[in-house]
Amino acid sequence: MFSVALRRDWEDIVKDEEKLLPLEPFWDGSAAAQAGVTDHEVALRFISFAMERDLYYDFAVAFVQKEIKKNGGSIQLFREESTLVTLLSTHWFKKDGTQYLAELILPMVRDIPDECLETSPSRAEKGANVKRNLKVLLQLEEKLIQGILNSGDLFPVAFRTIMQRIDGELSKKYEMGTTIVAGLLFLRLINPAIIFPDNYGLVSASEITSNQRRSLVLIAKILQSMATGTVSDDPSVAPARSYVRSKQPSWNHFFSRLITGSDMAHDDHEAFHLTVDELIAYSNMDLPPQDMIESQRDLLSAVFLLEKEMTQWKMYRNDMGSFRYSIQKL
Repeated sequence: MFSVALRRDWEDIVKDEEKLLPLEPFWDGSAAAQAGVTDHEVALRFISFAMERDLYYDFAVAFVQKEIKKNGGSIQLFREESTLVTLLSTHWFKKDGTQYLAELILPMVRDIPDECLETSPSRAEKGANVKRNLKVLLQLEEKLIQGILNSGDLFPVAFRTIMQRIDGELSKKYEMGTTIVAGLLFLRLINPAIIFPDNYGLVSASEITSNQRRSLVLIAKILQSMATGTVSDDPSVAPARSYVRSKQPSWNHFFSRLITGSDMAHDDHEAFHLTVDELIAYSNMDLPPQDMIESQRDLLSAVFLLEKEMTQWKMYRNDMGSFRYSIQKL
């Protein structure tokens, strides 16, 4: 039962974090003990109770510390169901994230054709044009990616604060703390709504066919690769490897700004944009010019890292813009 796990974890955490003691009346108020109350209802009540006392973010950070001690390696973090994951998913799907998801996902979902878009020759129908399928799939992916890159001002403020606090804690131990946070956000909070938009009230079940569902799975897999900075060996995702690589710098740049809380408006994230046709030409099916893609990625990744440092030192945006412009001229 979630309420039991929540209280057990709180009791474990409060031994080291006495500032969380004001949360104790939550249990006495029987908010978590009423018969018939669902896990999500308990989680929502706890979130509201903790927020009223300005302790919700502190609890999340304390729980991340517990997760780090428990799992050690970054790969295992947030992969299993836990109290924190339940709280975050409830907060996202029942409180702050629903409007954002609708703005982000619905435009792409409405454009998905009712046909098989398998990109792996081993899984595609006999005689299928897998290159054409890849092109259609990447066009849909591109629409979603552009929506994400332009959504900084729509991202829920309270949830951005949570991501920032979690990132700050993870970065103390892991070099790629921000990547872990991105993986958490998409694995647990965005990709489920992409694959099952009907489960989250975005569309009705009758609006999604089996072919469209499979396309949504492929789109989510590519997006997860973008979030974690790795491309799976899954044959259904491998053909999109060059696309993921070409988008990585823009993605890193966006997510760094999201986490650091810096100004998201007028973000120049398309300096090296490749069209879908160009990406198809560079796909693994056609032996991509890896040197070109790698050098482009390395260049913009360097800009991303330096801009993150500039943001942390509160340097002015026009200074960062001038620096980025000079790099792009090289």
